[in-house]
Amino acid sequence: MHLAIVIDDERLEQEQSLLHRLCIGLMSDGVQVTRIVPDSIQQERIDQGEQRIALAARVQTSLRVLPWMRANRLAKLLGSMERSQPDVIYAVGTKAWTIAGDLAHALDRPLLIDVWSVSVAESMRHVSSHLPSGVAVAGFIAPCDGIANVLRQRVDPALVAVIPMGVPVPAQVRPVMRNPDAACLAMLGRCRDVAAYQSLLAGLSRVLKQFRGVQLVIELRGPGEHEIWREAERLELLGAVSAIGSASLYRDLLVGCDAIVMPEVGGELRSIMLECMASGVPIVANEDAALNMLAAGDLSATVAAPGPEAWATLLSRLLQEPEWTRSLGQQVRSIVNDQHRSSRHAERMISLMDQVKTGGSLRFDAV
Repeated sequence: MHLAIVIDDERLEQEQSLLHRLCIGLMSDGVQVTRIVPDSIQQERIDQGEQRIALAARVQTSLRVLPWMRANRLAKLLGSMERSQPDVIYAVGTKAWTIAGDLAHALDRPLLIDVWSVSVAESMRHVSSHLPSGVAVAGFIAPCDGIANVLRQRVDPALVAVIPMGVPVPAQVRPVMRNPDAACLAMLGRCRDVAAYQSLLAGLSRVLKQFRGVQLVIELRGPGEHEIWREAERLELLGAVSAIGSASLYRDLLVGCDAIVMPEVGGELRSIMLECMASGVPIVANEDAALNMLAAGDLSATVAAPGPEAWATLLSRLLQEPEWTRSLGQQVRSIVNDQHRSSRHAERMISLMDQVKTGGSLRFDAV
């Protein structure tokens, strides 16, 4: 079996570690992997972890070309795979759809499309506009049931497969809240729902009047990041706040935090969140139907009506009841251990590839 993974720049930057682990898992089971990656991403980022998957061929190409240059780009890609053509094409990232579709059409191979968020699931009705005429998608891959449920309303439900993202689970849980007075909280999100951030920051400002040593790390990576920073300044929180860019570049920092706080309903599953859960770091979130794995634990760790008072109450409990906070961490760690291990990610991917290669219908096992 030979899989060609076409990855766009956004997904490569956000999920490079996840994709590396998937490639390692596939190759350990005898799957040949070719990665088709953008030639525009910074070289120092694309080389992270490359030594571990040196046996997986890597081909660089332009993500965006003029319409009359698509045939030339395709010819170069086909030439690079002349000795061994893939059996299945897997598109990871919206900007990878056109390249993957061209390859699937030219080689007459099944096409799989990765769907990692609600916004991507909602755009699936228009995916055909990115593909050559006559190309049909053999399967859509969702990382959890919540996103899959949204996706099934946009495409043929028979083509939706749930393959949970896989992350490593450390042998030992990391005890959190050893010193609540100097705890570190991390706020993750897309910075699109500014009101949600304002509500959380207002609640946090009340908590910091009692716990003055608490520090907050905020991921700023979206259109509302400047407004969110200004709100922290207005609430006089800057002395307790540190800003980072994409959380995927700060994995060691976030796994070392005492809790992850997610203020907005983003409908996006990220491996960095799962890695924190695997280490026993609790997740406190605005209730999000797409992230159904969070509802599997103690429901008091999600906020259905997240006003400043509700956030203040929940954050205060995290700091005042460290044993309860650690129990939340144990719960989310168990969820990852049961459903999101790296080895199972690769196994399910291979099973799906076998099905679409032989033309059989997709089979959905309990996850």
